[in-house]
Amino acid sequence: MLHHTVKRTEDLPPSKNNLLGSQGFIVKANYLPKEYKESSYLLRFDPNILFEDTGVRVPFEQLTSSAKDRETERQAWIRIAKPLVEEGKTYQEISEILKEQGYQVSKSNIQREIPKG
Repeated sequence: MLHHTVKRTEDLPPSKNNLLGSQGFIVKANYLPKEYKESSYLLRFDPNILFEDTGVRVPFEQLTSSAKDRETERQAWIRIAKPLVEEGKTYQEISEILKEQGYQVSKSNIQREIPKG
């Protein structure tokens, strides 16, 4: 199963209202107690590529990052990327280097933040 959220909802707690309609699915839970609907179930894939319950619950508030956290991360990858741009590396190469270091940054974002020239 795969779904996407509506743009600009990454900072919001999970909600049926944040799912992209044509790709989202909703499981009705009208008769479940509220505590079942306030946190996510942490799952993992087993060796047979099936979901396995870890028994861990994660509150929705912990699933989002704050604007301050995102800006701190943005500044960190810019400090790494800027010298690489100056060295003449391509945006694709820089994106791959950043991904190896744990940053999920597209070449488009790098180009927008650090234009050559």
